[in-house]
Amino acid sequence: MGVLCVAASCGSPKPPPAKPAPAAPAVAARPPVRPICAVETTAGLDREPRDRVFPAQNWFVLMVHAYRSDGEMARPLTDCTGRVIKLDVDGCGRDPLPEAKPTQLTPDDLVVTSLGEERRLVWVITEHLPDGQGQGPVAIATVEPRGIAVRALGVLRAYREHVTLRLETVSGAQVLVADGQRCADPDTAASCERAIRVVPLVGDRFVMTPLVTAEGTCISSTLFPVRTKGTQTAAHGATYELEAATNFSQGTMVVREQLAVSRAPRPHAAKDTSSEAFIARLQLERTIAIRNGRLVTDGPSLLTRWMRQSENAPSADQ
Repeated sequence: MGVLCVAASCGSPKPPPAKPAPAAPAVAARPPVRPICAVETTAGLDREPRDRVFPAQNWFVLMVHAYRSDGEMARPLTDCTGRVIKLDVDGCGRDPLPEAKPTQLTPDDLVVTSLGEERRLVWVITEHLPDGQGQGPVAIATVEPRGIAVRALGVLRAYREHVTLRLETVSGAQVLVADGQRCADPDTAASCERAIRVVPLVGDRFVMTPLVTAEGTCISSTLFPVRTKGTQTAAHGATYELEAATNFSQGTMVVREQLAVSRAPRPHAAKDTSSEAFIARLQLERTIAIRNGRLVTDGPSLLTRWMRQSENAPSADQ
């Protein structure tokens, strides 16, 4: 008699069931990065982090060590980490830094820019300088569940009037850009000069270093004049006006400079055609990059080049 086979029970024996794959080892969650400094405050707890606004005193307490509620600060000035808020040199160190004027902090000495969501860019101007600049701690801060915290810190020196702060990218690295002005007469726009200060972010520190060439030769400070004017005595009293535009695009910083030079005729040589008033217009474009945390340029500014040429030119009286 034949044997009837059922497909599920005849033929080769069934292989043993596969063993379950071993569970992947649990990956420990990374602990949150500790802030450089932090303070607790109840200000703005009824709002979302991006919409919270804090009193100036909260920022002063966060960023300036030993700040007192009456606006006074212990000397020497130190930031929240205990580091002295001071720059020994600005640029190539050829000229001494102007003496800072101690100031009593007021809300006018605070600049806060939102970077979106919970991040803020904050500058506390702890000292006023006679050249129109201000100096003090600058930070990237975050709004925390119950306060505010510093995530990056440094010292900024820049023109303090009508100043704006922002972050840009140069050569894949972030830089702080402080755009401000100084005015001989606040009521006269023509008396105002404007400049931007550019400071690289290296790790969690804003580091002010001089502008250098690719070979490492110091060129100047990283304060870039945007609008300025003056007189060059070496060029027989020629006056100049500089206008510059800075552009941050595709990870590159480009500075386009235009210089207008004029000279009035010399009274004692009225018949000399070479003494007649003249206007010269010069242009230059420079590219700025970041290498090893320093701003690197392809050459001096247009104003520096013209001044050197004027100083080296033979006198017309010779």
